[in-house]
Amino acid sequence: MATRLTRHRKFRGYRTHGRGKKAGRGKGKRGGTGNAGLHKHKWIWTLKYDPDHFGRHGFKRPQKMLFALVTINVKELDLLKPGDFVKVNKEHTSIDLVGLGIDKLLGSGKCKTKYEITVDRASAQAVEKIQAAGGKITIMIKPEPKKPKDDKAAKGGKDVKGAPTPKEGGQKPQKDNANVKTPKANAPSGGKGSDKGQPKPEKKP
Repeated sequence: MATRLTRHRKFRGYRTHGRGKKAGRGKGKRGGTGNAGLHKHKWIWTLKYDPDHFGRHGFKRPQKMLFALVTINVKELDLLKPGDFVKVNKEHTSIDLVGLGIDKLLGSGKCKTKYEITVDRASAQAVEKIQAAGGKITIMIKPEPKKPKDDKAAKGGKDVKGAPTPKEGGQKPQKDNANVKTPKANAPSGGKGSDKGQPKPEKKP
């Protein structure tokens, strides 16, 4: 074909050169690239292979509620340099971990020095090692006690385990007959207006 008849010369001034909006822009007839059309013409593929693509999932805690405790182990107490919050005496070494900005004392390592420590939180193992070395630890923030499990009897459910059952000699619960209506003496026994249980009158000749 002569060069003067080719499309790149013949259709000068036309935006699509006669190929349409999709086919002539270099992407072919694939219906877009990447995730284009997942909510339109590729919706069946989305439902089949990626159903959780759209929408929100899960929960993200606010950043102001997230915080990490600054911790230190028992074995690292010897590395603290004397200063305003670390005072070394002949009898013991007093350390104010609250003033140093440390939130919790952990119990990894050995403790050979006698310490008097003030801290907000401490693990049970750390307290045990400090006291075993003859030291003292003061915890400023005490952990909340665990709530005991409520008994079923307190909730109005079944009896508590260990309570005597009627077979073991316990007394049976008595029914409250205060609101029970007793039938009248002359009332028919078969219900309203019924003559059941009464002798039929004899027919006169």
